[in-house]
Amino acid sequence: MFGQCLVLAARKKEMSKTSIFLVFLMFHPAISQQYSLNFSSSSTRTQWRHRLPSWQYRVPVRLSSVADSTSELSISSSATLGFTLDNRNGKKTWQDNASIGSTINYPILGPKATIGIGANMSLRSATLQKQKLRNQTFNFRFMYKPFDNGRFDNLTINVTPGLITKTRDSRANLDSTITEKGIQYNASLRVSPDLKVGGRKLGNSLSFTKRDNTLKNNKDRSEGFSSSGNYTFPGKVRVSTNMSESRSELGVTRSVITDSKDDVGGFVQRDTSVSAEISESRSTNFSTSIDFDVGRFKIKNNVSMGSSTRTNTASAQQDVGNRYFGTDRESNRWNWQSELSGKLVPSVVVNSKMRMESSDQRNLGVRVLDVSQCANHFVTSSGNICRDPSSDLSNNRIFLNTSLTWTINDRNSIRMTSWADLKQSKNPGASDQDRDTFSNSFSLRYDGTLAQESRFNVEVRTSFLHRVNLAASRSASNSRNRDIVLDAGTNYERLDVRFSHSFSISAKRTIFDFDRQINRRNSSRESNIRRGWSMNHTVNRKLMKFLRLNGRYTYSADDFGTLIVEHGSQIVEEDNNRHSIGIGLSYTPTVALSMSTNYSFLLDRRWDHEYINAQDLRTQDLARRNNNRSLSLNINYNPKDSPNKLTLRGSRSRQRSGTFNSYNATYSRAL
Repeated sequence: MFGQCLVLAARKKEMSKTSIFLVFLMFHPAISQQYSLNFSSSSTRTQWRHRLPSWQYRVPVRLSSVADSTSELSISSSATLGFTLDNRNGKKTWQDNASIGSTINYPILGPKATIGIGANMSLRSATLQKQKLRNQTFNFRFMYKPFDNGRFDNLTINVTPGLITKTRDSRANLDSTITEKGIQYNASLRVSPDLKVGGRKLGNSLSFTKRDNTLKNNKDRSEGFSSSGNYTFPGKVRVSTNMSESRSELGVTRSVITDSKDDVGGFVQRDTSVSAEISESRSTNFSTSIDFDVGRFKIKNNVSMGSSTRTNTASAQQDVGNRYFGTDRESNRWNWQSELSGKLVPSVVVNSKMRMESSDQRNLGVRVLDVSQCANHFVTSSGNICRDPSSDLSNNRIFLNTSLTWTINDRNSIRMTSWADLKQSKNPGASDQDRDTFSNSFSLRYDGTLAQESRFNVEVRTSFLHRVNLAASRSASNSRNRDIVLDAGTNYERLDVRFSHSFSISAKRTIFDFDRQINRRNSSRESNIRRGWSMNHTVNRKLMKFLRLNGRYTYSADDFGTLIVEHGSQIVEEDNNRHSIGIGLSYTPTVALSMSTNYSFLLDRRWDHEYINAQDLRTQDLARRNNNRSLSLNINYNPKDSPNKLTLRGSRSRQRSGTFNSYNATYSRAL
């Protein structure tokens, strides 16, 4: 099977073994290189991943003209190969991935200027997705720092022009392709001027980036600007601002299915081709913050806002199967956050946070020739404008959070946490989706260290969630969730054995607001409650010098059923229990070699309840019974002074749906 995969890869002209060999033959390794091979196999997938050695040269270059002795000539190259075989429903499909690249950088003017050349090729072929992607780039890099000292001594200019070739195949028809050749370039300018105001340093930075190519269908264009500044005023008042703007254009393809005029045997002939489109996006972001101290407290405030727009040239084309039509979108957001932290008294620390945020996103209208061809859920306006309002969304939120931590002494502490969250969601195009949500939570936790360094903790948590649909037609689903949980845990060590125990009790209720009015009979009520408890125990012991034993046992049980709110009673409909056992051994005879094996068993059961004349009759036959057995083995060989490393992992699990095997092997060698 592995040989078949290599044969298939060798047939790819764009990424042949010969080309890869020649690339690496150009450079003799100057430093230690790494080769790795990973093999993995599961029930439906087999994978091989090669990481070939990366060749690197670093040769000092002395340039007496600029009095520099630190510059280096660098040469590097790398390659990766990957093969995946999927076996689904008896059908085998391949996926191949390969990439190679190399760069050369030479300091023509020492640290002030560097030139370089690079080449990259990549291939992706997936028969399952019916997709082929091939990219080739060759570029020339120039880096320049015009100033050796002064305020702009860190000004850096990078320009990388090059040649590019891209090929895309249609997912529906591999014979329909778009292949283009052209020129691409990347350019950037970054600077952080050394400025002072009032004798204090003004932190600031500016950057400009641009990427573009001459391709028409595989367009990849972007440009961006960002700036930041920060300053500390007298009194340790710290102010910072950040602003950025970016624009991009990306070529995308879609399948176009057209009907032929030929009618053969009563069937219309269809043709599939690839249509190239341009996806455009633009975003603007701004944020500012101010931090200061008031006595023993620190106060932080932050405000941010942003907007983005996404359009596509295919949006106005109403052909069959055009998933881009009417998807042009714009969004706006705003956020304010304030935080206070400090000590009320030396032993009590308080943290409080408040956040308010708002966002709005809506689809844009598109101009079409015939508005009658727009879908029924589209709205039309003058000027032949169609717009899809169904996914418009407006959100508003207020969040409050407070915590108090009381450190009683070095061995005991108490922590209280509380938060509240109010959300408002509106859909202008589908008002029946409008909803308000309120939630809050409170927790109290104790952590202590008992005798002989035994640790103990206990925590109680309660939470509340209320969902309110504003439309009367959906008010029947308005509900309140009330949860309460009690957790306790401890861990300690006795006779060189490490123990840990944890216990949990919980009750989770869902109460529908109008359940009593809508469902008069108890048997038809939708309000429900789930009650449960669980425990977990672990043990870890060193049996011999190199041998360690670990074990785990977990048990959980819960019941679920209808809740009769007015009586505070429950009609149990099902109950569940779950046993989980795990045991493992680890053997580490040397630093270089470690082995471990683990066995786990899981038993999951559920019983249903029936009622006759108000009498509960628990069904004798299990409604669900799942057994899961798993055995795994791990071997790691990693000698300190050896170039070879090996990792082996294997597992076998048996469950109701069948038996599954999984293997993984990774080998690496320093060359």
